[in-house]
Amino acid sequence: MIKESHEWIPLFHIPIPKKHNPMVLISTQRRVSIRLETLKESEDLRIEGLEAYPKVKELISSFISKLFEEVSMKVGLEILVNTPEGVHEGFLYAFITNAVVELLSGEFNEDLIKAATVIDSLLNLEDFVYGLRRTYLASEPFIWRVGDDPISINRKLTAYVDAIFKQQMGSSTEMQLTDLITHLSGLTTIHIFRALRDGSELRDLIRVYNGIWYILYEVIPPKIAENERYFIVYPDIGNVVIAEVRFH
Repeated sequence: MIKESHEWIPLFHIPIPKKHNPMVLISTQRRVSIRLETLKESEDLRIEGLEAYPKVKELISSFISKLFEEVSMKVGLEILVNTPEGVHEGFLYAFITNAVVELLSGEFNEDLIKAATVIDSLLNLEDFVYGLRRTYLASEPFIWRVGDDPISINRKLTAYVDAIFKQQMGSSTEMQLTDLITHLSGLTTIHIFRALRDGSELRDLIRVYNGIWYILYEVIPPKIAENERYFIVYPDIGNVVIAEVRFH
């Protein structure tokens, strides 16, 4: 089985422990392709093409191991990945493991997404991985929160990510205003989605959004905008990404 997809990222989302905050998921210009096959004479797991992503490879192996435990079966798998450098690790994990589920089940739907997220929770993965799983069935950017239905932007829009800086994601700062900041974070993400949908100005909203990252995680806010390019903070597995982004 061969699967191809543009990379998707949780471009606007601020994870807060024990809270389910909304997220805006959007595809980028980068493409990933994978080829998956079952092995007839072996129960080995062979993964090639993720040498630059050891953490992703380890998580995929753990997911498949737990999946086989849940379904009381085991088959050999060969997974060949063709991906550029700098692709979102959460997307790689979600895309590849979704494809594994589709290969083994012969189909892919909402129920299988929910089943896969049970294993994600055992691996202590964040909500945005759940959101990235949903991109497997999406064609347009959308906003979504755990427990709600996704809302599509209803127009074609791509995030062109031209420069990326990553830093390790620390623990969020505990404070008396956490509930208020959580509410502000959610409202800001919703207003950003509406601005993207309507083609409205983003500069002030992104300033607030990046500022919340600083308040909670001490991520120093980058520059806001320059020649229609925005500097945006968003989460990855164990990391914070600061990217230069333009929309088209």
